[in-house]
Amino acid sequence: MQFRIHQRTGYTLVRLVDMQTGDVIKEIPPENMLNVIGKIWDDMGIAVDRKG
Repeated sequence: MQFRIHQRTGYTLVRLVDMQTGDVIKEIPPENMLNVIGKIWDDMGIAVDRKG
């Protein structure tokens, strides 16, 4: 499993990856969905509150 933070939305992206081939088996949530959400937020001018 790989974990990372999606740049645009700040959501955690989880990937299940085949260790032998490096192929992504499953993404939760799908990265393309997060990209769409980020684009909508940008278009609406919504800023994500990033608390560290």
